Amino acid sequence: MLRARYPTAGLTGGGRGFIGAAPTGETSFTWPTTLAGSPYTATTGGLKAKFVQLGASGQSVTFSLTGDSADIMWMQVAFGGTFSWAVDGGSATKISTNGASTADGKITHIPLGSSGPHTLVLSWVSGKSNITGVIEYNRDHGQGIGVLDAATTGGRSQAGSMP
Repeated sequence: MLRARYPTAGLTGGGRGFIGAAPTGETSFTWPTTLAGSPYTATTGGLKAKFVQLGASGQSVTFSLTGDSADIMWMQVAFGGTFSWAVDGGSATKISTNGASTADGKITHIPLGSSGPHTLVLSWVSGKSNITGVIEYNRDHGQGIGVLDAATTGGRSQAGSMP
């Protein structure tokens, strides 16, 4: 019914969707991110309840992407810091994560250039910035309906009796 209501005729390409900043521990493939400078990682916020906190000089997250644009997903917090993004070694653009209230799931859409392989580097600038990950697009941003797999596996519920 969704495809009938919102057709995407002629859509080609398609990015991988959400890519977390922090590896999940999956060993069946190479995770498309590299952490530099030993940033703090936590499992208390962000999509899939996992994020990387850039909080010191030399800390960064590098994403190996294939596409033409991406959404950077980050968390807004009171007294938040600033991080920058740069594509393929180009000039850096700063993003402040400071806000009056906490807001998980903030998104900044950025161009990567022509469709193909790109390197996106998110780097520490000041304070502490919580980075959740990116959503990769390959000629499919704004096309049809996107679904993000935000599931986690291996979770356990509290022991107890079932009704």
